[in-house]
Amino acid sequence: MKRPVRTAALHLLVLCGIALVSPTVLAYGHERAASPAGGDTVSANIDFYIEADGEPEDGVHYQIEIASDDEFELIVTRFDSKKSSAGWVFGNLQGVEDVPDKYRPVRYEGIHYRARGRLKNGVYFWRVSRSRGDGAFELLDGIAEFRVDTVPPGPVDSLLLDIDETGALELSWDPVFYDEQDGDERVAGYRVYRYTRLLKRYPVMTRYILRVTEDTKTFIPQETEDSASIVFYRVRAVDDVGNEEGRRRPSRLGEFEVKFNPPDLEQMVDQNWLRKQAEEDGL
Repeated sequence: MKRPVRTAALHLLVLCGIALVSPTVLAYGHERAASPAGGDTVSANIDFYIEADGEPEDGVHYQIEIASDDEFELIVTRFDSKKSSAGWVFGNLQGVEDVPDKYRPVRYEGIHYRARGRLKNGVYFWRVSRSRGDGAFELLDGIAEFRVDTVPPGPVDSLLLDIDETGALELSWDPVFYDEQDGDERVAGYRVYRYTRLLKRYPVMTRYILRVTEDTKTFIPQETEDSASIVFYRVRAVDDVGNEEGRRRPSRLGEFEVKFNPPDLEQMVDQNWLRKQAEEDGL
């Protein structure tokens, strides 16, 4: 039977879901806009990270302001945890300080806000403000710059199908260098889709993915295919922030969905379990 999470080991407030709060409350300190920053390129789905020490404090709210200029004269939008808690996560790592970084749960330290599809293609700046109780928001130090890329790579051209000496199918195609608007593209890899029936449309859905590759060639063993079936293949390029032609929600290669799941903290501080994980990783 799964052991219960020890609230004393981790003091966490998740405004959009579970609340695990310590009876001893200390305020956050040294908050600053941390990520995205330095001109990072992100998709339309953005995870804002505010670096902070300490623990969440009742009655303290944060606001993210986004502008198209570094003087913040052209405010594009605001995300205010006082008006809406949706998308905000407040956490810390007290109680698991001895757990190696590799095994620590994601998004359990600092302040996070997840924005989905709120910004168009372009360069933006963001900053953070804090409010206590019903007081006005006060600006915190730090301004960060980032770029939003919502344009998927252009189509894959010259998709060829051949059969090698073993009878395996060989799919090959030309590399993609430009996006749909003829701008330079940063392709991270390709998704190869396989359809075993005739469809009016061939959607780029997860269940049709045959292979993910960084190469412009892939082999399909003969035994994979039924000679009595008619099979269709499609290849789509994916850029480094997960944009893909035909896919509504950007998904980076290898990560279709990342969920925020509280860990079993009894296990996270179990030295035998950590030792076993290290041994499996060859550490």
